[in-house]
Parts: sequence; structure tokens; C-alpha cells
Amino acid sequence: MMKSRRNLTSIAINQGINLIYTIIFCYPIVLFWFRFYQSQSLLVVLGISMIIFLIPTKLFIYIQLSKSRTFYESLAIDRFQYLTQQGKFAKRIINYLLIKETFRFHKKSITNFKNQIMIFESYHFACLIFFLGSSICAFSMKEYIFTIVIFIANVLYNIIPILIQQYNKTRISGFLK
Repeated sequence: MMKSRRNLTSIAINQGINLIYTIIFCYPIVLFWFRFYQSQSLLVVLGISMIIFLIPTKLFIYIQLSKSRTFYESLAIDRFQYLTQQGKFAKRIINYLLIKETFRFHKKSITNFKNQIMIFESYHFACLIFFLGSSICAFSMKEYIFTIVIFIANVLYNIIPILIQQYNKTRISGFLK
């Protein structure tokens, strides 16, 4: 009973964090396409960004900036991770609301974590391409404010989470050694 309540609370808190970030950082994209809707441009940008889901996830290894945990820590990626879904802040809220639970690394939990990393990484790469395409469209329409705002949203919503997933990969490799 307690485990299912913990899981539901964990899902609610993590999805709440995810929803807040998605609303904040996707708002400029939605506003841009709503205001300057061009079906051809939108379909091209969406189509190109969806190609990411056809790429085998093993190829993401070639985009990994570093295999060193300290490299990502020097970029403060570990600090950004504090505020993400399933980050330290979310875990503290869950532990505050429910009975504290220690986390042990089992083979199944590591496999689940690896799968989650692949899903998050694919999603944020697809969004990265969509945001980039949208900012290029905004720039081509001489909508420079939208271009800048979408670029900043892209960094915060996609690039940092991609770096967090790369950091998580280095952490997992450290656990397995």
C-alpha cells in the first residue's frame, strides 16, 4: 500500500515539475506558431525534428561531449539537475511528504534508468531540432525577439537536459565500475 502511494506521489510531483517547465519554455514556440502560422514551414520543421526518433539511440554516444563526470560538473550540470524532474528537489519533497526510503542500485533499477535516459535524450534532441527550426523561421521572418526568446528557451529546455542525460550516463558508468 505504501509503495503504491509513494509511486503515485512521485509520479505526480515529477510530472508537475515537467509540466511547469514545458508550459514555460514551450509558450514562446506556441505563441510564435499561433501568430505566424505557415503550415508548410511548420510541417517541415516538425518532420525534420521527428526524424530523431528514427535514429538508433546507440548513435547518441557520438554526440556525448565527454565521458568525464568532472567535465559536466564544471558546467554545473549537477546543480541544474537539482531542479529537474526526478532531481534532488523532487526527491526531497517526496521524502518530506512520505516515509523516507533509501535508494539502492539494483540491476533492474539501473536498466530502467538507462531506458529513461534514452527516452529523455531522444525527446530533448527532437525538441532541440524543433526549437532550432522555429527560431530559424522566426529569424527569416525578421521576428528577432521571438528568435532570441526561442533560442534561450531551447538552451534551458533542451540543451541543459541533454547535458544532464549525458552526465547521468557518466554517473551510471561510474556505478557499474
